[in-house]
Amino acid sequence: MNAVSLMAETEINVPAYDFLRGNGFSPIGHQKVWRIPENIEPVEKINWRVAKDEDRTTFMRLYKELTPPMVRNAERPMKEMMLGMVYEEFGEKVGLLRFRWDCGVVVRLLIHPKIQEPEECLLELAKVAQPMYTRPLYFIVPSYMGWLEYTLARMNAEMSDLMAVLVRHTTVRSQTILANQKVNTRKVAISGMNRFDGLS
Repeated sequence: MNAVSLMAETEINVPAYDFLRGNGFSPIGHQKVWRIPENIEPVEKINWRVAKDEDRTTFMRLYKELTPPMVRNAERPMKEMMLGMVYEEFGEKVGLLRFRWDCGVVVRLLIHPKIQEPEECLLELAKVAQPMYTRPLYFIVPSYMGWLEYTLARMNAEMSDLMAVLVRHTTVRSQTILANQKVNTRKVAISGMNRFDGLS
């Protein structure tokens, strides 16, 4: 039987966390979800662009440098990850992101701390993403990228409570059993966004 990893994201002080812990999930990290305001300041230029196939090498390098081993081992193989956009600063690729859709547009960032203008980077990203969608815009910031929180606060973004990232290493057969027990990991994953006004 093939080994697989089931991942979930939930606030810590909620019943879902205890439920997941009781069903074999172990915490491997923490993160916060930031809701980006709609009235973002104007920006003069946009350094984000759609990722190309040749950016995959840069993504793999940044992913390995910035992501803790426990998280890398739990997530899907890097070759299966979809690239979204790339940020270039002074001719060097220092940021990447992936999109996903839950209760809004959710951006998972991967930005190197050597970036010189993090606020410009995030402002440009918000300006690019917001006109593309009618849903709320969220940035996910894991604990190992917590240095971005100061910049997000300056942007008047609204922060969620601290969330845990959990994983359960299992097999295809036990994954089916877990599904039959109606463990809705997708619903758990968006619990940190439901606290924002306007979301169900």
